[in-house]
Amino acid sequence: MSNVMRASFPDVEGAYLLVSGSIKNEELEISQLNTRAMVSFLLVEGDIAIEWEPNYGPIQIFYRAGLNDPDRIPHYVFPFVKKPGFGEWSQLAVEQEGLPQAFIAGNYKYIFDVLAEWI
Repeated sequence: MSNVMRASFPDVEGAYLLVSGSIKNEELEISQLNTRAMVSFLLVEGDIAIEWEPNYGPIQIFYRAGLNDPDRIPHYVFPFVKKPGFGEWSQLAVEQEGLPQAFIAGNYKYIFDVLAEWI
């Protein structure tokens, strides 16, 4: 997916900030008022990726899938990931770990520390 930019986060191995844009309302003309910027935190170790998107997202786990995996889906982290299943995400953990507060405070290293616990 070419509209996702992945920028390395300093001093944390495998840590990235993802940035992408989308349209708020497909029926309206594209303008500054009809765009949405998305940012998320991504930690990759081997064939596992953990991601948190601050606006709406739970913490999510993605596993790299092979070309012959029947449950594979295209993804922006790996060419394909295994279709997410039960227990591979948590919205409750976002609140329990205080990720929204860390995001507002600019404590991005803490966010990556929490994501590392999921690996």
